[in-house]
Amino acid sequence: MKLHVLILTHHFYPEFGGGATMQYELAKHLAASGHQVTVITPIPYHHMISVDIPEPSRDENLDGFHVIRVKSHGTIKGSLIARAICEVLTDIDILFRGIKVKPVDILYIMPPPITLPFLAALIKWVRKSKMILFLQDTFPEFLISMNLLSRKNICFKIARMIEKMAYWNVDYLGVHSPKNKAYIISRGVSEGKVHVIPLWADTDFLNVKQRPAQFLNTYQLDHKFVVMYAGTIGFAIGAKTLPQAAKILEGEKDIQFIVIGGGNKKNEMQEEMDRLGTTNIMLFSPIPREELPGALASSDILLVMLRKEQSNNPNGYFKAVIPHKMLSDMASGRSILLSAEMDSNAADLVRIANCGLTVPPEDPAALAEAILKMKQDEKQRALWAKNGYEFARRHFSSSRQVLKMEEMFISVVAGLPYQFNDPWHPESN
Repeated sequence: MKLHVLILTHHFYPEFGGGATMQYELAKHLAASGHQVTVITPIPYHHMISVDIPEPSRDENLDGFHVIRVKSHGTIKGSLIARAICEVLTDIDILFRGIKVKPVDILYIMPPPITLPFLAALIKWVRKSKMILFLQDTFPEFLISMNLLSRKNICFKIARMIEKMAYWNVDYLGVHSPKNKAYIISRGVSEGKVHVIPLWADTDFLNVKQRPAQFLNTYQLDHKFVVMYAGTIGFAIGAKTLPQAAKILEGEKDIQFIVIGGGNKKNEMQEEMDRLGTTNIMLFSPIPREELPGALASSDILLVMLRKEQSNNPNGYFKAVIPHKMLSDMASGRSILLSAEMDSNAADLVRIANCGLTVPPEDPAALAEAILKMKQDEKQRALWAKNGYEFARRHFSSSRQVLKMEEMFISVVAGLPYQFNDPWHPESN
């Protein structure tokens, strides 16, 4: 069965964040399999695969599929309300372009924000297509988890109504963790409609067996024990925790912290480094995609960091979210140190995969203690690294997951059930 697939997304190539890369890999696979694919997305403005890449065309054929780019109203700076307004304006532009596409068998959406599937319901009904929604963030619940809004706030209540209507229109709703599934079901969505769909990463691209001499030599890391965080420095990580842990370990002269990334909390991290006078952290801007595997391979420990859960919801954002960088870090073949809620799905994943250690979130002392513990046991680090890579290759390989996504699309159009592999389920392991 050959399908007409319309993908609506805020992030796409030439961005190389987790969601953007996943969408590109899916579109490329579907096109190579003979399906007709159209992607509608804003013109990218950050997280580009290379600083030298020119602005992409508004309308182009790319790797066998059609890409339409609308004006981006978004910005990575400013208040949450301002950002939300910009995203809604972008969604409206995406809707106006999307309604012109025909025919559409599958309407596939990977937000944020939740207004995108809410507005796109118009396309579903006009084109009589099946709508598939793949959620990474449970909006607006994550605003409660970050303590940015209260449940009594009128903005939260409006967002809750939009969320409920968006879910009502969906034919197949994918989430990336068991707690996210439980949350969606708690919002009144039929259990039969909600499925755990693991995120994916290019395990072959990311895995580098040897520590690359060029990166190590350039920054004089040859004889250092490198603790690295490579990813977005945003609301979700607790930007002060890492500098505080580094300060505790400042006396360990062979330990070097490396931070690679950008985001709206990068300045906060820099300010905390300046306040503490830390001398063992090197802070870098985002690097091109092709340099990422080598950078990750230069580390001895890769950090994944999340904030404390502020909500009393057992399925709150910080207990349910699986950062895409966590899968990339596992795929790189390095041991993982996770700073997160101990009863989170991310902590479960580290335990099931046996790929590292987990410490409580926003706890610099616990983070520093774990780094010292991992540093002292090279044999155990090697085992964790091997386990993480093999688990990622088995459950999160992009070549496997895009094929399963295609199978799921065909099943949904045919009205047949489809079950993904669930890394948290014992029978899948």
